[in-house]
Amino acid sequence: MYANTFPFRNTEGVFFKPNSMSKSEHDVSSKAIVASHYNSIPTVNLELRKQSAIIKLKSFNNWVKSVLIASYATRGDKILDIACGKGGDLRKYLTGGVKEVVGLGIL
Repeated sequence: MYANTFPFRNTEGVFFKPNSMSKSEHDVSSKAIVASHYNSIPTVNLELRKQSAIIKLKSFNNWVKSVLIASYATRGDKILDIACGKGGDLRKYLTGGVKEVVGLGIL
């Protein structure tokens, strides 16, 4: 049985406990929950993004990430991007010459 004992809520709001299912059942269920979460986030065009109340903060955060990637990533690096979301930083890695990026989404 899977070791975690705290309950999760799936996309339908139903609670389940990971230890009540096998690891493979949990893996499939977890993947479905993560996929459902990211697929439910609407794609927003550039004009709507510019209307966001926190657009300046988002722009600053993106600038900081660009500077960090440019400063510390070297051509051919392999990167593990934890909490990658929908992959919004892929262009930054491409520009930085990163060879490979593995994105890990955490729900």
